[in-house]
Amino acid sequence: MIKKRCFMILLMLFICMGNQALAEDFQKIIENGFGNINNRYAWAMAEFTPDTGPDQGEKFLYVGTRNEAYSDAGEVHRMDIDNGVWEVVNTDGFGDKSNKGIRTLTVFENEYGKALYAGTFNLLRGAEVFRTYDGMNWEAVNRPGFATFSLGGAGSIRGAAVINGDLYYGTSNDIWGLPTHPYMFRFREKRGRTGNLNKKSSWQAVITSSAGFASGQKTYADIIQFTDKHDVTKIYTTTWNALDGAYIIASESGDKGTWQPVMDDGFGRGITGILSIIEFKGYLYAGTGDPDIGFSLYRSNDPLNPASWEQIGLDGFGYGALSYYAWSMVEKDGVLYLGTYNPPNTALPQQYRGAFLYKSEDGVSWQQIVGPNGTADMDGGFDDPLNVGIRNMVTIDNKVYIGTASSPSVTDEINHGLEIWEMQ
Repeated sequence: MIKKRCFMILLMLFICMGNQALAEDFQKIIENGFGNINNRYAWAMAEFTPDTGPDQGEKFLYVGTRNEAYSDAGEVHRMDIDNGVWEVVNTDGFGDKSNKGIRTLTVFENEYGKALYAGTFNLLRGAEVFRTYDGMNWEAVNRPGFATFSLGGAGSIRGAAVINGDLYYGTSNDIWGLPTHPYMFRFREKRGRTGNLNKKSSWQAVITSSAGFASGQKTYADIIQFTDKHDVTKIYTTTWNALDGAYIIASESGDKGTWQPVMDDGFGRGITGILSIIEFKGYLYAGTGDPDIGFSLYRSNDPLNPASWEQIGLDGFGYGALSYYAWSMVEKDGVLYLGTYNPPNTALPQQYRGAFLYKSEDGVSWQQIVGPNGTADMDGGFDDPLNVGIRNMVTIDNKVYIGTASSPSVTDEINHGLEIWEMQ
């Protein structure tokens, strides 16, 4: 009897230890917007290891912010992965305070070397692109707004991807009252006789306002290359379209004139936008946003066929419009994670306020981690209703780094700016 009892105790301890090992552990590593509460969004995140300069071979997590103060600009900060030390990279929008945010950070390597590229949000001059080879010193790579003079159509860079040795950028028209269409640009670096970058000829607009599907689009929100179950490989981009519903647009080569819609009605429901897209276990997953029904999650392994898309779970995973966006997705160790944007709502009980985090091992069955029914025993927003969004997630060395968003309104009486969390 004693042996049996000891065995049962050891078995229970093993089970508890196993469950604990599977549970996510969270640690806040940055608070208060890097010391400036007007840094409201961790708008871009990326891992970058410089191949040149004094930090050659050192691995860093880079974070670009969105700043809401009139007198401030977007910032870039980085953390040394080995020692966890943070340092400031840039605080003045790369010398242009009309760059109010760094919306994309993308590592791209071509014949001239590997660099980290930053795409900005600039409603005054148009989006700008900067790059750094050594991780600290930046140079401009384009003309403001890509010289489109489109009145907002290239005001910010929303989508970014490296595909077939090219860098693609999807722009966004963030001035909602203007009917200007966004663009898709492709970067193929060209240099003159002196060896200097040609900022005009290096960029080609592969989707312009002349495209037959351009009307109603506000942004090319995410970009990915995917090979479907028929072994057909295409480049896909998703849109935000409040008039007709979100589109999915595809091209085999990425060349101008080859892009065509493969879904043009928001999954048959007029869903407003597709904000995040990721490949997971043979399927393409699309996370949406809609103010009336909340986010939805769809997947397909045959995305060229509009009828192949299946909805996973309920709208808002059962919370409906309470969870507005499926804002970010990331994979770690064969598990897919999804973070939401839940608009500020002081009328709700605190456990329902703030962003939610979910996970799935098969892409079909989802479990809440952060939120009122979460396994982490944390209310929304990591026990903080001011963390209304999980804007970015990136996996580095078996850890997921999570960047939050707080309310963008500068009239808030209480706000602490963005936070960075580490999950392992």
